[in-house]
Amino acid sequence: MTALTKYLKLEAIGLWRPGAEAQRREVLVLFGDATLMLKDPRTERPLSHWSLPAVERLNPLQSPALYAPGFEDSGETLEIEDADMIAALETVRNAIRREAPRRGALRGGLIA
Repeated sequence: MTALTKYLKLEAIGLWRPGAEAQRREVLVLFGDATLMLKDPRTERPLSHWSLPAVERLNPLQSPALYAPGFEDSGETLEIEDADMIAALETVRNAIRREAPRRGALRGGLIA
């Protein structure tokens, strides 16, 4: 099951860099209920888990899409070319952005 009812299971191949100085490696990217799991495609061993709400896109509107787990300076990145996976991640990111409190919204309401 995934965070989006449209998908029962969603996976793609990506290129993961565990740190700024590390070599990129191919990983299997699994889109889950609340996390993005990165696995070694040969052994199926988990390598990393990212919280879906924390996933940040580093290069909006560019391809392949480049993501990081919440903050750019972690050095950890994930490059994805699969259009369905990118669309799913962007759908979740947009939904979270819409639900986030807006700066000054309470203040504006109180002043009015």
